[in-house]
Amino acid sequence: MSLTGKIAIVSGSASPVGLGIVRSLLQQNATVIAPVKSSDEIALLTQSLGDISSGKLITELTDVQEYEKMADLVDNCIEEFGRIDIAVAGFDPHCTSPCLTDVKPGEWEKIIEGTLNKFFVFAKTILQKMKENKQGLFVSLSNTDHLPQKAYSPLFNIVSKTRLEMAKVFANEVKDWNVEYHHLFVDNAPLKDKQKPGSITPEMAGPYLIELFGQKGKLSNLFKTFLGR
Repeated sequence: MSLTGKIAIVSGSASPVGLGIVRSLLQQNATVIAPVKSSDEIALLTQSLGDISSGKLITELTDVQEYEKMADLVDNCIEEFGRIDIAVAGFDPHCTSPCLTDVKPGEWEKIIEGTLNKFFVFAKTILQKMKENKQGLFVSLSNTDHLPQKAYSPLFNIVSKTRLEMAKVFANEVKDWNVEYHHLFVDNAPLKDKQKPGSITPEMAGPYLIELFGQKGKLSNLFKTFLGR
């Protein structure tokens, strides 16, 4: 479907799946705002997406973990475009620890700031504006690897479960404001072996997300799974 005139914000846009989603949105003529943390990520996006002539890519050098910076980015977006139609919160990083008692305080703080706080700030600032405008689709992503319990990493279990609980709360809070929230589990485990039969590619997640946007108002389940098979 054409996304001409639609405004999207994609975090984690420099990851393989994030790049695939941005590519799909641009190909459908959307305007895509990509918050990035470094000039290297800007160069990666520019180089990887340089072959696309449709749509418009706007890179914003900012720290999505910092509430005021993210709030400013969202406010500027609303001021310029009037709304946000699609928002995508990318993958959270893996974290491992044999025992929770062995986790160092600095490591704990890094995980909270780098994963849960980043997700909270990104979602809160955007969903607040979507509620005010009474429209929008918000999709958070994680790997299907987050579904099973990992006996060797209680820290991973805590972080992944907490983020899923946050998704449930956000979805419930915005459902009466014509804002749709979905959490998409993407099976990207075979990405390193692109020749494996049935393996998904990063580009496959984008069309699926666009399909969700096209079915807005018709889907009730919060959690979706895209296996690519």
